[in-house]
Amino acid sequence: LTPFEVDVTSLGFALPGTIPFDKPVRATFDLTSVKDRYGNTATDSSYSFNFMVANPDSLGSLSGVIVGARGDLVIELVGTTRQFFYRHSGAEALTANDSTFEWTVYPDIYRITGYLDLNRDGRWNLGQLRPFHYSEPGWLVADSVRVRARFNHEGKVLRFE
Repeated sequence: LTPFEVDVTSLGFALPGTIPFDKPVRATFDLTSVKDRYGNTATDSSYSFNFMVANPDSLGSLSGVIVGARGDLVIELVGTTRQFFYRHSGAEALTANDSTFEWTVYPDIYRITGYLDLNRDGRWNLGQLRPFHYSEPGWLVADSVRVRARFNHEGKVLRFE
């Protein structure tokens, strides 16, 4: 695959055709055709990664209402058995103070956490003693959510207030 620049810090690639569902795919980039801002190439480098396109029949969904939503709220779902991880933040997940949501996810039992990313660095900062700095407010949803394939887990109320 030949990568192309999406923006200053990201590369993308276009596939030559369609990829069948649930088949492992290995993408390898030839980085000799990529140049940095100064025109230098990575002449001895290649980058590869493995991925799979999910079959829509193997996915489930989780929907409900977010109470106390704000634009800097980040919600993370961590699977306890298959270790899937999803992060929803800002306008992607939230539209108003009391927002509805619907996420398509792999089947698993998910632990849900949320935090306000006040400095917008993409991490939950836990504060520090020297120099003293408060932590960002965070929440743990009390119960886990089980998502099954081809089912919608509806009516979940996530309270972040």
